[in-house]
Amino acid sequence: MITVHDKGYSEYYDHQKAKSQIMQSRFLQYICDSIKGRTRTHNKDGIISAYGKNYHILGVLDGVSSAKGALKAVKYSVSYIGKNHSSYAYDESFDLAGLIRDLNQRLLTANLIDPYLTCSLVFIPNQPSQKIKFLNLGDSRIYSISKQYIFQLTADDSDPINKNILTKYLGSKQLINEDINESELPVGSESQNLLICTDGFYSVMESSEYKLRELHRLSNLKHSYYIKKGIKKLIVGSNNDDATYLLARWSHV
Repeated sequence: MITVHDKGYSEYYDHQKAKSQIMQSRFLQYICDSIKGRTRTHNKDGIISAYGKNYHILGVLDGVSSAKGALKAVKYSVSYIGKNHSSYAYDESFDLAGLIRDLNQRLLTANLIDPYLTCSLVFIPNQPSQKIKFLNLGDSRIYSISKQYIFQLTADDSDPINKNILTKYLGSKQLINEDINESELPVGSESQNLLICTDGFYSVMESSEYKLRELHRLSNLKHSYYIKKGIKKLIVGSNNDDATYLLARWSHV
């Protein structure tokens, strides 16, 4: 499933449906949604869900609101990742940074005006012996969520004084290969949650202690219906910017 949305999005994927076709050791579920900002005419966020023979690529893309070509750049990026991700997969590794480096070069030659966007991506292999990788560029974020805490895994690429000014983003001519790096998820428990989200989402969640606590509680619920319903209730009416998230959960089976 490769998707980009400008009208909002909601879907729940249960990897158990595919178990009869592919034997796996890591049981994966995810839930995602995208809610247009109150001050926006179009939702310029995108959601990525791509899968190969033994892995998934999950993430969000956020078109820079002031950039004319942001929405086209998001659509282009979703299409590129969907068509080319398998070229970066090897027997026991995946070149996540290489995928995004090449995507940036394509954006620069795609004849798009201001094709600026941020991205947060996660590579989740089926086998627990392989490390989960993540990559972040811009001010979208990736959080690790356990039963006890929410921990921000990524650092924003933004000016330390004026947070609205991005220092790194896709589609920038100043971006170099060394600016795009992947990291490995620290070894944790047998069950783990990752929250991948745009700034329009986390700015609402971090606006009050109550909303942050409620997000943590909702993220640890069992049923997707109540997670989606609860998070939507927290977001709708409060997000000036487009708010997009993907919550991934896995366990070893």
